[in-house]
Amino acid sequence: MAGIIGKKIGMTSVFSVEGKNIPCTVI
Repeated sequence: MAGIIGKKIGMTSVFSVEGKNIPCTVI
């Protein structure tokens, strides 16, 4: 699920680095 959310925001690297699914990571 994190991959899909990350793709939508366009910040998959953040998810990969953090290793946690954060739907509110719009930095």
